[in-house]
Amino acid sequence: MRLSRARMVRVMAAFVLFSIPEITIWIGFLIYLYDHGGPSAAGLIGGSALIPAMVLAPSLGALGDRLPRGVALAGCYAVLALGYAGVALLWATEAPVWLVAVAFACIYVVISVTRPTHYAVVPQLVETPEALVRANSMTIFIASVGLCLGPITAGLLRDHLGMAAVGWFCSVCLLLAALVCLRLGLPAGDVEEADASDAATAGLRYVLQNVPVL
Repeated sequence: MRLSRARMVRVMAAFVLFSIPEITIWIGFLIYLYDHGGPSAAGLIGGSALIPAMVLAPSLGALGDRLPRGVALAGCYAVLALGYAGVALLWATEAPVWLVAVAFACIYVVISVTRPTHYAVVPQLVETPEALVRANSMTIFIASVGLCLGPITAGLLRDHLGMAAVGWFCSVCLLLAALVCLRLGLPAGDVEEADASDAATAGLRYVLQNVPVL
């Protein structure tokens, strides 16, 4: 029981380090687009960068079940740390806007895997339904804190240290999150759970091919 509680604290601490940078980097991206093309660029390019994640999320969301979930979660955070560092370098070197947009598209594909992996880890660390409800409530609270602190962090870093600092801050946070999640000692998901993405994709195909069911 005590071991599970300690691991839950680590998972939630890592989720804090994920949630605040998730919003921070997004606001930084929109500020960057606004600086380089105004409101239209921020809306059109920013929205377009989310399309790959939207399309691929049903297929990729269950990838975390193919590995021990602690390993998968730490791996997602580590990949995001690298992605944020890459964005920081692009901003520091004044790379073309299209290249920054491609980098963000890749980052949000990884995020589409990371969040489901976190939600898959949490039930493995609780012993009662009541504890699971409390853990999920804490996850929602942490995400709300990220929504609040992310824009503040992005604005302050951009004004005082420049756009690259936004990326470096987020990269360091995700590197710490990856380290916190090392050696959680959790098993992989069930094979049937891992195939849930196939069922979701098949369901979407069916609806698209049979519009009248809507």
